[in-house]
Amino acid sequence: MEIEWIYNWIKERNIDDYKTIIVANKFIFPNIVDETIDLKDIAYISISATDDCVKGYFMGDEEEAGHYLPDSDNVLNLNFDDITEDFVQSLPNGEIVTYKTITEEQANAIIDFVEKNLDKHLIIHCRAGKSRSIGVASAIANLYGEVYRHFPIGQNFKNNQFDTPNIEVVTKIKRAFYKKHPELFFESSTNE
Repeated sequence: MEIEWIYNWIKERNIDDYKTIIVANKFIFPNIVDETIDLKDIAYISISATDDCVKGYFMGDEEEAGHYLPDSDNVLNLNFDDITEDFVQSLPNGEIVTYKTITEEQANAIIDFVEKNLDKHLIIHCRAGKSRSIGVASAIANLYGEVYRHFPIGQNFKNNQFDTPNIEVVTKIKRAFYKKHPELFFESSTNE
C-alpha cells in the first residue's frame, strides 16, 4: 500500500507539541483522507486546477477541478494552476482559456485557514504533490515554524530533489501573512 507510513504517523502524531504538514498528490490524497477523516486534529487543503486549465491542458477531464471533500471548518478547497503568472491560450476549437496562478484572495484564505487551525496537523495536496502543495507547505513551515516542524519520512519536501515549490505560491502566501501581521515583518527584518 502506498500510504503504509500513515498508520505509524497516526499513532505518533501527537508525541510532542509540534504539528505536522503532510504533502500528497491527488491520487493518494483520498486514501489518506479515508484513514484520517475521523481524527479531529487534522485540517485539509485541497488544490485543484481551474476550469480553464481543465478545458485546455487536461482536455476536459473535469475530475481535475474536483475536490474529494466539501468545504468545512477543517477543509479549504482552492482552484489555481501550477504557473507563476496568468496567461491566455487559444484552443484548437477557437475557445480562449485563461490559466490562473494563486490569487491574493486565495493566499489570504490560506493564512486565515491555517491560523484558525493552528491546533491541527495539515494535509495538503495538489495534482502531483510537487509544486503548488509544496509551495503552500513551504510557506506555512517558514511562517509558523514554532507550530509546524515535523514532516513524515517520505513526505519531506526538503529531501526530494524533484519537488520544487511554486515560487508564486510561496511569495503570495508570505505577502498575505505580512500584510495581516505587519508588526512581524518589521520585527523579522530588524533581527536579520
